[in-house]
Amino acid sequence: MSVNRLLANLAQSLDSSSVGSFLSGDSADRFQTLQWTDVSGRPTVADSAAATSIVDSAYVQSRVTTYSVGLDSATTIALLDSDYISSKVTNDVGFFIYHYDTTSGQTLLDSSNEASNNAISYTEDYVMVFKNGVLLADSADYTATSGDTIVLTSGADSAELVTVVKWAPGSGSSSGGPAIAWGGTTGVCAGGYVAANSTIMDYVTIATPSNASDFGDLTVARNALAATSNSTTGVTGGGATSVAVNTIDYWTFATPSNSADFGDLTSARYFVGAVGDGTYAIWGGGNTDGNSPTIDYVTVATPANATSFGSLGQSHRYTGGANDATYGLFPGSATGSPGSNQILYITMASTGGASDFGDLTSGKHSVAGLGDGTYAVIAGGAASLTDIDYVAVATPGNCSDFGDLTVAKTASCGACDGTYGVFMGANASGSSSNVIDHITTATPANATDFGDLTAAKQYPSGAAGQ
Repeated sequence: MSVNRLLANLAQSLDSSSVGSFLSGDSADRFQTLQWTDVSGRPTVADSAAATSIVDSAYVQSRVTTYSVGLDSATTIALLDSDYISSKVTNDVGFFIYHYDTTSGQTLLDSSNEASNNAISYTEDYVMVFKNGVLLADSADYTATSGDTIVLTSGADSAELVTVVKWAPGSGSSSGGPAIAWGGTTGVCAGGYVAANSTIMDYVTIATPSNASDFGDLTVARNALAATSNSTTGVTGGGATSVAVNTIDYWTFATPSNSADFGDLTSARYFVGAVGDGTYAIWGGGNTDGNSPTIDYVTVATPANATSFGSLGQSHRYTGGANDATYGLFPGSATGSPGSNQILYITMASTGGASDFGDLTSGKHSVAGLGDGTYAVIAGGAASLTDIDYVAVATPGNCSDFGDLTVAKTASCGACDGTYGVFMGANASGSSSNVIDHITTATPANATDFGDLTAAKQYPSGAAGQ
């Protein structure tokens, strides 16, 4: 039983604490004979201490060659830097809590009476309501279907504490969609032309069709401006009063209120396009006394004047904007009649000039754009088109047909939560429109009616966040 022992049985018992010294040589420098009595116990796991002493960092590093980076902690840390981490973090995933100190008989819970003035928004079936710490039964004790209001079945008593907890699912959930750093649950439509230039800011919960509500006012009434966000803060820049302006406004999506002054563009212009990757807001093109090739940018988290990003390489106005996390697209332009089918694009993390991306399905200008992280969806355009185009942003190429808008229109604006998109306002057959169209960005199809803005407007700006 000594030397002829089955190797399988031997291997089952290998552990440094029980094997002992059988690996050392005898006086003739030969391996000792292993007797059954030399092995005690039947260990079920490898000996971690022995394995660690053999496979240490020097051993691993010795396997790293110039042809393969290998798994090295220093290399990994260098790759997973703050920009990478921040690109994976959004504010539209996880728990958010709303508090209400009720009055006698109160049944309505909405943004107007939330204790901290937070704008309530939620996805149906992803909300819980507590009264004085006790969980209420959905459908029996309250109704939560609108996305921005909750109605208690029975009126609350005075000074009761009602808490609403929403869960915003991230990617992997059937209703959450992919997280995007330039979007979120709330879509804001800012500025535009009503009967005159407007300061009006409306907002909607993008996943829940309904009419828009008042969010606040811009610092300057204007139209033909463009917006983007970093999910927390929205910024809109440029536009026209009676003349071109360089104003940049900003707001916080979680709290409906008036916007504040952020800084100035490098030049005053309108009919401008905007893109953003969640870190930078970038404006391209526009009109001053003539068409402009200017691209400038700001860091959304830090109010300041814009700095030069580069040049589109050609005059470009009446353009839209759409993006994924890497590339920003400026589709369409008022060159020729009825416009250009050209799409220009930039790499948003690297300042520099634009390149040709591909073509729209037809020549057009004054389009509205949005991006869900994979696709750019581009809608409408002069002269009052129902067209919706789309393209995979990571692969330069021509657009394909997505479907049709509910009405023919131009001069709209877009916003996206990563799953759904809305196109808000427009010029429809020569008149300002309050129509909001709704799409599922990953599913080409005709748009459906979402609801109405608080006022009919054209050439507004759109962004999403929260």
